[in-house]
Amino acid sequence: MVEKPEKPKTNWAIMAMFVFHPIIFKALETIGSGKNGEIQLTDAIQKLIDWDLKVYAVKLDKNYAHLDIGSPERYWEALELSYQQFCMRPKT
Repeated sequence: MVEKPEKPKTNWAIMAMFVFHPIIFKALETIGSGKNGEIQLTDAIQKLIDWDLKVYAVKLDKNYAHLDIGSPERYWEALELSYQQFCMRPKT
């Protein structure tokens, strides 16, 4: 995994939802900052692999929807979409 490469080697992307064991915090503590001075989660994931810990990836069905809630605006959009999908459905 490479975080935001200048020249990507593939056309693959990580469209992720992460679930970690708390050891991820130890990995984050051991890595330095990466691109733009940020601590990169992908570097910590690589650290887990370097420590011979298991890291799994799951390819999701194309109909799966994951909503980014990393900002207040995106969180609101996710809430609106969820409301439309689950609360505005016609009763059967």
